[in-house]
Amino acid sequence: MALILSAQSGNWTSTTTWNGGSVPADGDQFEIQPGHVVVINSDVRTTNGYHDSYVEGKLSITTNGKLLMNGTLLVRDGVGGSATGYFSEGDANSGPHFRMENGAHLELTGDNSANHALRGETHKYVWIECEGTDPRPKTTLSADETIGSAVLNLTSARESAFRTFKCMSETLADEIIAASKGVGQSNSFAVKKKDEIERVAKGNR
Repeated sequence: MALILSAQSGNWTSTTTWNGGSVPADGDQFEIQPGHVVVINSDVRTTNGYHDSYVEGKLSITTNGKLLMNGTLLVRDGVGGSATGYFSEGDANSGPHFRMENGAHLELTGDNSANHALRGETHKYVWIECEGTDPRPKTTLSADETIGSAVLNLTSARESAFRTFKCMSETLADEIIAASKGVGQSNSFAVKKKDEIERVAKGNR
């Protein structure tokens, strides 16, 4: 197992994209450096999948692109929490961006104790984007998928990444509705977090 770093923007399968000219192999880890765009537009799944890996630049899985992870894919600020804006190609100070286009596939595998997931660091400029023509993209535990959707396919580790089985769009809609309710009536996570921060701030005055 080796950690393979991106050398520049390019296609996943191009040797010039990666340091040392080595495309990540089965079981390797990969790290996309800040300011680099790596594009997956074909099936790059390996037998066992890639181990824990990092997106600090941009990883774009386009239509028909397929990636298999046997580890966590972490989208994180690669400049130590000091990113100055959302991702911009060539700007090593910009934040990370993970993007799945309509028809893209990200598969996560592992046993129940592995806790593998797609994760985003809690930082202002961390950007995770899933696009699909289905207005209600879904996660699935089988090969059955909605045609035209961006799908996260969990082959095992059923509860490793998700606490509920709501789709992303439904969860966001519920949060927006909850946040729109009057003061003291909202069960919005964001509103509760804001209130908590304000209470702490007042207590420290």
